[in-house]
Amino acid sequence: GLGMGFIGKALMYCSWIWLAEILGIWTRFTRVDWQCEGPVLPGNQSGLKVVVAALPDLGSSDMLAVLKQLGIDNTYTSDDFRFFLWHPIATRYWLRRVGGDWHDLPYPGNPIKRDADYAFEVLKRTPDHVMAANISRCRPGALAMDGVAMAAHRIVRASPGVKIIRMRWRSLERSVKLQKRAFYDKMTWFLPFSIIFGAPSALPWGALVPVVDKHLGGGAAEQFVKSGSADFGVGKEPWTLTLFRGATYYSRVMAPDYHGVAYDFANHQLYVKYMDLIGNVTREQDVFEIDFRIHTYEDVCKFLDVSPCPKSGKIPMGVGDVPTDWPAYVPFALLMLPLHWLNWKILGYLLAPMCSCCRKKAKDKVD
Repeated sequence: GLGMGFIGKALMYCSWIWLAEILGIWTRFTRVDWQCEGPVLPGNQSGLKVVVAALPDLGSSDMLAVLKQLGIDNTYTSDDFRFFLWHPIATRYWLRRVGGDWHDLPYPGNPIKRDADYAFEVLKRTPDHVMAANISRCRPGALAMDGVAMAAHRIVRASPGVKIIRMRWRSLERSVKLQKRAFYDKMTWFLPFSIIFGAPSALPWGALVPVVDKHLGGGAAEQFVKSGSADFGVGKEPWTLTLFRGATYYSRVMAPDYHGVAYDFANHQLYVKYMDLIGNVTREQDVFEIDFRIHTYEDVCKFLDVSPCPKSGKIPMGVGDVPTDWPAYVPFALLMLPLHWLNWKILGYLLAPMCSCCRKKAKDKVD
């Protein structure tokens, strides 16, 4: 009776959190237009030095770590690109299309209903000089293209002289197997995390994050986002930035998977063609085909004209792996508990009349 009723309500509550995140139900209430505010470089230059062309979960984080060791600062993963660059570019474009009203913005795709045309439309209508200006405001030194395949050619085209490091020594079949393993590993912690830290998604709490940041956090999260610095990390970043990233993780980072920025290759030929096309956008001498099994730090330094080379020898696999600082999550998990309690009470109060009506109808049928 009571136990089963509570379990049923708890399952409904967890399902609502997942649904609210996946569908972006409250994104209209998190109207935050924070974006990079660095100076725009002259001559339609993006300032980007290196692009790492690889499939997701197949070595791009290692390559970015290597570039950082060789002195290239502010290296962006594809998630960083989505967070700092793609979201503002897409939002500004659609705001112009709908006359500046946030409530009329189209919902991006989601796992239930994908919309590949969303990203294609933005890329088609965004000139190279606009793309270059947006990148230069954030000033990334290197960018990994895994997870933003659709935008890769436009980014390279908007960055004359950029060096491209291609990572494709594995076959597509082997790559897909490794990607699936990485996905399952991620799901083992992502699903429980999305519930524990998903309390702000149950109701439009995300709209309060900018207010909290301004009055309790000293505006640290806003300053961080506007700086374009990718030096993230729970425990070392401003606490209000952790809250902001949590509140906007779906809309800024995950949603592009479902509206066309990411691209799944159906076969090996498409995969090879895509990698070749990236190299064809720039000069042949600006493309380096790296293989961690044979290449060394010295090879990368020679390609990038870095002298003297600060590192030597073979590049170790897993150099970009960063252990998760689990204790740093504890304060935020504790913060979520009262928020879950508030959600439970508020949703219970709002849904009580409907539940009461359902119970009455069920009782009438029995009678």
